[in-house]
Parts: sequence; structure tokens; C-alpha cells
Amino acid sequence: MSGPVLVPARPGGARALRALLTAEARLFLREPGADFWIFVFPSLLVAILGLVPAFRERGEGAVKTRLTHVYAKLGVSDRAAAVAVGYDRGILGPGGTDRSAG
Repeated sequence: MSGPVLVPARPGGARALRALLTAEARLFLREPGADFWIFVFPSLLVAILGLVPAFRERGEGAVKTRLTHVYAKLGVSDRAAAVAVGYDRGILGPGGTDRSAG
């Protein structure tokens, strides 16, 4: 069985689509630096930021702040109470596994 076949909605639709794609390609190629800023720069930026140790490691304060926010959302004050709430709400399964990971 083959995949879906795209059929133009009206006569001449394929020609109009081809004209649109051609015009878009011309506009894209009009800017010589577009390739760099669209394809190269984001990857280069992520690679450079990955080399900075401060961006690779989480500070202890960030982890504590995150846990505080999670505890507040659950309405608890410690880890044991958070686990109990997780079991009660069906978020956690036996052995601490996540049931929603399906």
C-alpha cells in the first residue's frame, strides 16, 4: 500500500504551487548570509555555549530551588510526602516507576 497522494484542489494548482516555491527559493537565495544565520549560527552557538563550564553544570542552589517549586506545587514539605502524593495521584507506580512514560 502506498502513501497518500497529493492532488491539487483546483486545475492549475500544481503550477501555482511550483510558482510559489520558485518565488520563495529566489527570495531565500537573494540574501547570501541567510544560510549562515539559519543553519550554521544556531549550531555554532550551542556548541560554543556547551564549552562553557557554567552552562554545563547546575549549581546546588538551582536544584534546591527546583525541588522547592515541585514541593510547593504538590503541597508538601519534604521528599517522603512528595512520593506519597505521587502514589496517591497515580503519578508513580510500584518501585518508583513513572506510569505516564508508557
